[in-house]
Amino acid sequence: MLNWLYESSKKANIDKIGVIESKSLESIEDYLKYRKTHDMESSFEDADINRRINPQLSFEDVKSIIVVAISYANDYVYNANDLCKLSRSSFGSDYHNVLESRIKELIDIMHKDRSFSCQYSVDKSSLVERELASRAGIGYFGKNTNIINPELGSFIFLGIILTDLEFNKYSKPIEKDCGSCRICIDNCPTKALYDDYKLNPNRCLSYISQSKGDVDLDLLNKMDYVYGCDICQEVCPMNKSVKNSKHQEFNDTVMSISKNELEEMSNREFKAKYGHMAFSWRGKNTILRNCKIIEEKHKK
Repeated sequence: MLNWLYESSKKANIDKIGVIESKSLESIEDYLKYRKTHDMESSFEDADINRRINPQLSFEDVKSIIVVAISYANDYVYNANDLCKLSRSSFGSDYHNVLESRIKELIDIMHKDRSFSCQYSVDKSSLVERELASRAGIGYFGKNTNIINPELGSFIFLGIILTDLEFNKYSKPIEKDCGSCRICIDNCPTKALYDDYKLNPNRCLSYISQSKGDVDLDLLNKMDYVYGCDICQEVCPMNKSVKNSKHQEFNDTVMSISKNELEEMSNREFKAKYGHMAFSWRGKNTILRNCKIIEEKHKK
């Protein structure tokens, strides 16, 4: 049955897939509680720790959890005048839509052989997707807290399917770690990677660049990306020799955005031009704020 899942995923143009038995993620409960009590939660995660570790609170009939991944790796090189860079996760079409379409196709293929119920998610689940991906053998945790696949590196998008299907065999984790390498930790400009395999999202420029309202200007002034941040992935040795993504949806080469352009755009014009890209969800004003900070920094 595991082979059937692998073959189905190939037909749906999914790069990596794994499946685990649905169990509580209680082994990370203490870490999540530590983060909560030390103000290390991001505004993008569910504040209810029980919902983060208990799959049944998301889908009552869940028996198995399928984890899928597609690569967005590329070898594009930013131009010297690309001050307001977009992170690679925002190149091309919005990955939520792309991966959701792959997952829907996978589910349709699977339904041709078996009847089952399911619930799928891309970046919107209460559950800790990276923990599920690690357990399902998609990759191992890097010290930058990203999931690293030995073939694809860490530039991968993750999605999950909670299903009432039961498998006679499940995927196994990849027994690997970063060893003594700490390049990502040493290169993080805000020291958001405060320990091996641990991240404080409230110091992470990827999170900060997407935050509205009051933000720490000292941290914002360290930004090199107007949306997201790829530094800890760009310096990772595991990303140096990976193949480019085969998914053409991510090959749009809009790699940066201009402050002057944004200032002249209405919100409607912004959505019309950039609404298909992942960064657009945050809206023009937050991106414009980041552009102003970055351009001002480069004047000094």
